Amino acid sequence: MKVNVTMTKNLKIILISVSLLAGISYLLLKKSPHTGDNAKSTLPLICLSQIIEHPALDEERRGIIDALKTAGYIDGKTIKITYQNAQGNLATATQIAKMQAGANPAVLVGISTPSAQALLPVATAQKIPLVFTAVTDPYDAKLVKSTGAPTDPKNAVFGVSDALPLNSQITLMREFLPNLKTIGVIYNAGEVNSTHMVNELKTLCAKEGITLIPAIATKTGDVAGATQSLAGRVDAIYVPNDNTAVSAMSSIVQVAEKAKLPLFTGDTGSVQNGALATRGYDRFKLGQKTGALIIRILKHEKIEKIVDASHDLHVYVNEKTRKTLGIALPAALNKDVILIGTEK
Repeated sequence: MKVNVTMTKNLKIILISVSLLAGISYLLLKKSPHTGDNAKSTLPLICLSQIIEHPALDEERRGIIDALKTAGYIDGKTIKITYQNAQGNLATATQIAKMQAGANPAVLVGISTPSAQALLPVATAQKIPLVFTAVTDPYDAKLVKSTGAPTDPKNAVFGVSDALPLNSQITLMREFLPNLKTIGVIYNAGEVNSTHMVNELKTLCAKEGITLIPAIATKTGDVAGATQSLAGRVDAIYVPNDNTAVSAMSSIVQVAEKAKLPLFTGDTGSVQNGALATRGYDRFKLGQKTGALIIRILKHEKIEKIVDASHDLHVYVNEKTRKTLGIALPAALNKDVILIGTEK
């Protein structure tokens, strides 16, 4: 019987390759902090889950890590920090939550409403402390039920809310545009925090005699079209703290600039990226507040306040965008306004 030597050699090569790949995969899985029990490690594990990347959420994550580091909780030395991003996919956020909970963490951290909601079931089931941030309405999102202190600190949910007083946003828009009659709002109706804000904004606009025109974008690819649909129909555009819209801010800015539409937002990062103005929060500081909560949990300290929603508001204006639109800087904003885009 004749044996095909070439085929035999190829088969051996294939078998060796498969064996090598299997060995590499095993070592990677064994080494990964996400796939195994963290019980063997002496370092407390802090798992961060973020729904998508955009300036507001990224700044809060940076603030969390800064607060931990400042207090002596340094990744790889005194604690272990892992970070996962769902890239805007809710199913992925759920998978991340299950994976992180299985790694025996000391604290789970949800950066955004969808991420915190995905973490809640596993945190509750396994009695893992959950800390959230960048959540507008933690009550409507079913993350917390009351403002009182939790009875069981080992099975507790704490966090930082980024809810903005929306009447201050309308006031800001009218300071720039005294004759404001119509506002277009871009958001994802599938995000609980966004729906809550838009409903509240609708009520406030009705009282002010302003018509609110919604433009819904269910994914980032829809954002440019949603923005374009508002051109010629509104006096200004407002983007709340909506993860879908904010993550595609460059598309909104591009369309708004072309249509000569003033663009207002709920977060400062978007002003940095070309929006006209916001009356908002320093996201880095919100992240630091979140980090402080994590530290208190690690120290087994009592936390009296479940939700921190008290933050300083500041007005941020993009000077380059303002000059392009030919809009005067309102005198009412006084010297405390923070100007962005003044670099030559």
